Amino acid sequence: MPKKGSLIGAWLFAFFIFAGITTANAQSLVLNTNHRDHIVKIVYHEHARLYVSASRDNTIRIWTPDSLKIKQVIPVTKGNIEHLVANPGNDTAAVVIRLEDGAFEIFTIDISSGRVLFSIPVQDNPIHLCFSPQGSYLAYSMPQMNSLYIHDTRTGRRMSYLRDVEGIMSYFTFSRSEANIMTYQTSTGELSYYDVRRGNNLSYSAAAPNLSHLTMLGTRYLVGYRANELYVIDAVNGRTIASRSTTFPVISIITDTQTNTISTISRSGSTSRLESFVFNGTALLASEQLDQGI
Repeated sequence: MPKKGSLIGAWLFAFFIFAGITTANAQSLVLNTNHRDHIVKIVYHEHARLYVSASRDNTIRIWTPDSLKIKQVIPVTKGNIEHLVANPGNDTAAVVIRLEDGAFEIFTIDISSGRVLFSIPVQDNPIHLCFSPQGSYLAYSMPQMNSLYIHDTRTGRRMSYLRDVEGIMSYFTFSRSEANIMTYQTSTGELSYYDVRRGNNLSYSAAAPNLSHLTMLGTRYLVGYRANELYVIDAVNGRTIASRSTTFPVISIITDTQTNTISTISRSGSTSRLESFVFNGTALLASEQLDQGI
């Protein structure tokens, strides 16, 4: 059973039960059994202690840890599944679907019953989607100047918070208390902190621009990828703490706070490669144990 804060084990478990990564979709995996099409997202739901996978076959499947047994299959009857995120505060998840008319919809489901709690129509595919740490908010950003949207997870109602914040936020994350939010703009590298309820800017710094596949390592470091280079950024001042060249294009980054490990999944032709690095506070050191072709 994966422990809280240790995501590498959960991802490796999920990664190795799949046949491989397709060249058509960087995040898609082909499942050996059960799913009939590419998987677009796999998450370990910390609160429910279950794996959740969403597939192009328009099903969401709930997996029991320590086995490959399916606990439940949740069919999605309209649109195509694009993304899925788990709520750390309760047994729910949010799903993004693309509708036949080209619009999108975000809906939340109870993963134990499959019941849809609320849905949010959106005109474009969200750039980034996440729940706040306690599960109070579902937030997403859109490709527009006032890009942040924050919704109450109990009702689905859009909150008035941060509506006037300008810029296209390609990544954001809430503080543990949910009082503040950190945002990152790809085009400029602007890294900003805001008070969620009041909307005022608490601090600003300039970080490396054009980073993708962003994720956090703990609460201090932002990890991203740009032009065959893996970056560790100080989330407080935007300074690049460490960087390391990657041999092949990275398509996913996984972090484990307990071990300060950063793992990357990259692709070379038809082969997917898993590499792991240990961040010691100043540099990224290769970990030979997890460096292998798949």
